[in-house]
Formats: sequence, structure tokens, C-alpha cells
Amino acid sequence: MSVDPDYANDWISRRSRAGRIIYLNNDVVAYGSRLQPSVARSSTEAEYMAMSMACKELRWTKNILLSIGLRVASPIEVYEDNQPAAELAKHAMSMKRSRHMDIAHHWIRHYVANGTIKIVYQHTSIQRADGMTKALAKGPFEKFAKYVVADTK
Repeated sequence: MSVDPDYANDWISRRSRAGRIIYLNNDVVAYGSRLQPSVARSSTEAEYMAMSMACKELRWTKNILLSIGLRVASPIEVYEDNQPAAELAKHAMSMKRSRHMDIAHHWIRHYVANGTIKIVYQHTSIQRADGMTKALAKGPFEKFAKYVVADTK
């Protein structure tokens, strides 16, 4: 899965838009983007909230696949381009700085700790979900389109 938000780009509410793409054997099985439920105070918080939202959909998708008899390997890799957000999902670090975050987003730590989800750093330049959150210049858009089209064939 690839997940990425913009940061406070909604001009009216200042909420961030989170995008996600879920793959099964390099084929796109689910994708989407939506505004986050609350305003993020930092780009790390926006990324952490986006991971949480995306992993909820990932768990739902995994359960659907299991119910129809498909085998899903664990851990499921979640590609994230914000290292502090990835570390926050892996460890209860910086609690003074993250205490304000809603408990609804901290559940992801449980799934990382038990090996269901693995957070993997992915450089921004190859972050596939980037095109789900913002308008891209011609070059990055063509790269995004190539990933999505190539992955759906």
C-alpha cells in the first residue's frame, strides 16, 4: 500500500487530503482520497493520520480477500515518505509532542507491533499515492499515471 497526504491544502477548513493506493500482486485493488477528519498541526501528524486512515481500509480489504479464500501474506507493507510519522507508528516515541493526537490514530502501533503491518520508508520522488492528493506538474503526473496504468494491466 502507498499512502500520502498533502498538508493543510484545503483553503476553507485547512484540513489535509489523504490519498491511498492498495495493491495485490502489483495490481491496484483499491484507491481513493478524502479530507482528514481534523486539522493536522504538522506534516508528521497529517502523514500519521493518513497512515491510520489507509490502514483501516487495508484491514477491511484484507478481510474481504480472506473471506473469498485468497491468502494474504504478512506483514503487509505500507509505503510512507515521512520518517518521523513512520517512527511514531513503530514506537511510542515523542509522546510529549504527539499526546494531542486522537487516540483513534494510535491503534496502528498495535498492528505494527504484532507484525500485521510493516511501515516502509519510500522517498517522496517515488511515492505513488502523491497523485491522489494534489495537482501535479506534467512530469510527476506522467510518472504517477505510468505507475497506476502499468499496475492495473
